[in-house]
Amino acid sequence: MLAIGLGLVLSLVAPTGHALAETTLTVTAGVNGEYEVGDQLLVRVSVTSDELIDGEIVVTIENSATTVKRDVQIASGTTKVFYFTLPTSWDSPSLDVSLRDGDDEVAKKSASPRQTENELVGVLP
Repeated sequence: MLAIGLGLVLSLVAPTGHALAETTLTVTAGVNGEYEVGDQLLVRVSVTSDELIDGEIVVTIENSATTVKRDVQIASGTTKVFYFTLPTSWDSPSLDVSLRDGDDEVAKKSASPRQTENELVGVLP
């Protein structure tokens, strides 16, 4: 009887594990979602995380051999913004952006900017 009572108390008090950390990945490709063929494609990646991330961001253009990687460190409870530039082609690019922490993929997003005939002017930070 004592063992059952002790087991019941421990099950109410002992932690059952930690909550999953939350990581938010936001991707914007192009200037206001548009790009001009022949110009560089600006990709903005914003990361907010509840835990330390020591890894890399990988940006890949689908149907292309173009991949760009950057090592990143993001402190717990912060938001960081990273910028990438990629070449454009006549095909509408679809991008896959992956945030990795060591060997684990923490978050993944896709983006597809629209091609425009307008002259786009932008400033990189």
